[in-house]
Amino acid sequence: MSKQIIDYKSYYDRILACWIGKSLGGIVGAPYENHKNFNQVTYDKLWPEILYPNDDLDIQVVWLEALQKLGPYLNSRKLADFWHENCFYTCCEYGIFIDNLEHGVYPPLSGRWHNPFFQGSEGCPIRSDIWGLISPGNPELAMHYASMDGCLDHGPVSIQLEQFYSAVTSLAFFESDLNKILDQAIAVTGKENAAVEVVANVRKICSQTTNEHDVWRKLVRLYGHHDASRGKMNLGIVLAALFLGGNDFKKVIHICVQYGWDADCSAASAGAIYGTMHGSASLPQDWQDKMGKTLICACEIAHQYTALTDFARETAEIGCEIAGCLNDRCQIANAPSVTVRPAPLPEASFKFRYENDEPLLRTGKSTTVFVQIDNPTDQEISGILQLLPDKHLQISVSECTVKIPSQSQSEVAVQVKYAAAMEYLEEYNFVAVELKTPAGDRVIAQDRFGFFAAPQYVVYGPYWDMYDTEKYDECPFQNDKVKCNPSALPGCLDYFNHHVRHDHAYLDEEKIQTGTLPEELPYKKELSSNIISNGDLSNFVGECCYYVVSDFIAEPCDQAILGISRNCPVKIWLDGELCFDLKKYTCWAPEGDWSKTFKLTGKPQRIVAKISCEREDFKVSWGFSKMWSDRTRAVSPHCQIRYKVINDINE
Repeated sequence: MSKQIIDYKSYYDRILACWIGKSLGGIVGAPYENHKNFNQVTYDKLWPEILYPNDDLDIQVVWLEALQKLGPYLNSRKLADFWHENCFYTCCEYGIFIDNLEHGVYPPLSGRWHNPFFQGSEGCPIRSDIWGLISPGNPELAMHYASMDGCLDHGPVSIQLEQFYSAVTSLAFFESDLNKILDQAIAVTGKENAAVEVVANVRKICSQTTNEHDVWRKLVRLYGHHDASRGKMNLGIVLAALFLGGNDFKKVIHICVQYGWDADCSAASAGAIYGTMHGSASLPQDWQDKMGKTLICACEIAHQYTALTDFARETAEIGCEIAGCLNDRCQIANAPSVTVRPAPLPEASFKFRYENDEPLLRTGKSTTVFVQIDNPTDQEISGILQLLPDKHLQISVSECTVKIPSQSQSEVAVQVKYAAAMEYLEEYNFVAVELKTPAGDRVIAQDRFGFFAAPQYVVYGPYWDMYDTEKYDECPFQNDKVKCNPSALPGCLDYFNHHVRHDHAYLDEEKIQTGTLPEELPYKKELSSNIISNGDLSNFVGECCYYVVSDFIAEPCDQAILGISRNCPVKIWLDGELCFDLKKYTCWAPEGDWSKTFKLTGKPQRIVAKISCEREDFKVSWGFSKMWSDRTRAVSPHCQIRYKVINDINE
């Protein structure tokens, strides 16, 4: 395939326009982020009074520094570690990823484990631009980078969307017709990519009408979601804005603002694509003058206050370097001289695969981990594999000899479990691995993997009412005068329903705060996460009430924030104090209502949750988080919990 040629001056200008468009879109869209409504905003009200930084751009500033420091030969593990050490963002899926990483759970599983809600969200598609910018004319290479980035904190749909965005950016250096760019991107990503369906639907909608409100309404019907950051919805907004906005940058951004949802992200993405397609001369100078000439970045890193022109130049330098080693599709003519760093020498490394994708230790059970040794060299590697678990763990294999053929892998299955009975489960559970030479005198490769502890609960219930106590003073179909099938009574459908009273004590709610109620036949439940659904607790279906008790020791924290998410009424007691009584509820999401702060003592504490399910199913979760003011690196926002092992209650 012949190389496409772009002059450096044009290449740099497109990059600069992308970063300016990204910045302008993010600034204008920020005040309308998470506004899930059609926002009636006039053009003269678009520019905000305060210019906020935006993770859309900030994380890509971090990625540029990763490329500069680590070189173009990246992988997901390198990106994960670099984020951990240099990027403070830990909200939403970012925090889940960092918590996984700190527990020894690495990409790609770090993007899926404990992350059922954000797997299809915007967090990685919004940081796709840089991969296209450093891969001009080579969408496959851009997609390769996007894939290793997206799997840090997302699942397949979001990864595919990031790949699609990156391909569009890569192609936009050589084509300014949006439809042609989209067709080329689809040809590269394949029809199975999640973006393809969105492109087809938006094209159809925009061909039927140019009425902005009607287009928005049709998008909402297709992709509307209570998660404002849902990826498909926001890709639809980006595409609609580009189709309807045409060659008018302000109109493109205005449409994104009107359409709401993740407005800062959609406006930033649309602005970046527009800039790459049309160059810096197409961008409004009045907005640029208001914005200023430097990055607006919250990460405390070297480039925090860098001029946009310098940031574009340094991005272009990386693109020129990659054109000299990894990108064989593009020639950047008249480019300045750059150092092309050699590819690192191939060396053995580890990957870890958990049975059923569950990096979880349960009491009295083993979890199987497959330790994969990759050998990318031209020589067979022979050696001794050694595994050293934390002292509270027991493993089935501590040492074995291995042979890994050239350009191949070998895998060793290892069973890991808690070594002995303990009162409280350890939250961090690591196994170190080393591959040594046959003589044992040199380490060829080393790493470690880890596990979460399975949350432990004591459950009481289910409890329910056979009839509606608010409607009837006594049971209408079982009393001193009547005993009949509920269907025999006009308007009574209780043969299909149960009833539950949130404020009724189905057991001794005072005693359960400190003791047990054996007469209620409580039972033990060991779950995979702190998200509790009706199917996790029993096979009972219908309106009912459960009491769930969790005894734990947490890391000491004077200002821990107890948060709860639920789609049913819930009461929460902490150490006997009622801290939540939530009768109103919403769709479940990872971040719900936040209570006042509490002190985690580092000593035994107890949470009691009363879950009043008013429907066929429910979903409830709670957890403690901590504030973190350091903006130089990432730390898990979750307070770490050691659950008390439940030995005196049956399953």
